[in-house]
Amino acid sequence: MIPTLAQRSLEGRRLRRIPDETIVDMQRAGFFRVLQPKRWGGYEMDLNTFYEIQLALAEGDMSTAWIYGVSGVHPWFMALLDDRAAQEVWHGDTAALICSSLMPAGLAICELLRALRLGTARRPGRHRQRRTARGANLSPAPEGL
Repeated sequence: MIPTLAQRSLEGRRLRRIPDETIVDMQRAGFFRVLQPKRWGGYEMDLNTFYEIQLALAEGDMSTAWIYGVSGVHPWFMALLDDRAAQEVWHGDTAALICSSLMPAGLAICELLRALRLGTARRPGRHRQRRTARGANLSPAPEGL
């Protein structure tokens, strides 16, 4: 795929977006399912695998790697939320792509990143209630709050 990405790079710059064929190729390769929970049709792999794919994509086209980094991580983020969120997104189509302009911040996110770095974080999709290394609850707030 790397040579194909390199060939499409100029077209992407001209279009000012990733060519549609590139997104289709990444979907066919299963890249957007790498961090998606198994119960929603994903592979539920680790973040290191995700980053390795991103680095490989960058060898062909940095813009494609950027887009993969931004949109490919969202299935992991969805696994941290209450399962109702995933139901809303993937109920009709487990291949649906999601993205946001989200920039996680705050103590809970810092603790989660620390736990990931130390290897003490739980894998997404396996636990109902999320807690960081210091016990901060990452589960969604009860309805109505």
